[in-house]
Amino acid sequence: MGQDRGISFTERLADFKARAISHENDVAYLLSQPPPPRSNFDLSPPPKNEESFPPEPQVDIPYLPVPDYNALVEEIDNNESMVVVEDVILEEGNQSVDHKLGVEEAYAELYDTDAITKHEGFYLGAISGLIVSENVKIRMPSGTSSSRNVSYDGESGYMLGFHIGHDFGFVKVEGEYSYYNFDAHSGADHLEARIHNIFSRFILEKDLSERVDLRLGLGMGMGIVDFEGVTDFMGTGFAYDFLLGAGYRLSHNWSLQMDYRYYLTAASEDYDHVKNHLILLSASMDL
Repeated sequence: MGQDRGISFTERLADFKARAISHENDVAYLLSQPPPPRSNFDLSPPPKNEESFPPEPQVDIPYLPVPDYNALVEEIDNNESMVVVEDVILEEGNQSVDHKLGVEEAYAELYDTDAITKHEGFYLGAISGLIVSENVKIRMPSGTSSSRNVSYDGESGYMLGFHIGHDFGFVKVEGEYSYYNFDAHSGADHLEARIHNIFSRFILEKDLSERVDLRLGLGMGMGIVDFEGVTDFMGTGFAYDFLLGAGYRLSHNWSLQMDYRYYLTAASEDYDHVKNHLILLSASMDL
């Protein structure tokens, strides 16, 4: 069809009719010839004393009529029909090209080693951050010169720790050990707080893009509190925190998390609730 773009439609139709009539004459000539002689496939007579089988019946080949090309030419004589046929051919060609491109893109995505994918499985990480402590209330023992609650102004401090967990996709479950250290003062009195935490944590993560996740979590466990000053105050009890942050995947096996936590401990006979605000940065490696 690409070689006949300069020929008018009437000339193409006339050429098509001529070829169809020529083909019809060739077929009619072949059918008018006498049939070729049949080959003799008769078997030799069976030996005596053996059963004979009846000959197989002869099946005549049915006659197939020659297609009427004149009717076919009249059917596609309309110019719009030709356009529809060409459009169908072009559409099928475009579909095959699109299908090929889709397959190639799927293979490229499957074998693309640069694509960052979310890891599901175990991971290990380290944590560090800044602590901003709220006021600390110490309960002085009875019988002392100050048998009352003394409020200490909390100061900033630091936090160190590590965690190990399992990523299930949308949900993460992890265990964590952390150490908190901050100071507090009340006039000339000074306290140094040391808190050891053993936590379990439940985190929900939502993918915002290929690399960025939004994190929301709750942690709970045991806090071992030690206030050291003129008098030491110690206690062990329930502690928990709330987490809100974001994660960023650096590579296939490494990711960073920036989190805000609000931390609380249970009160004891020596001190009131310990409340801290934490800004943390953690790095995790997939195992």
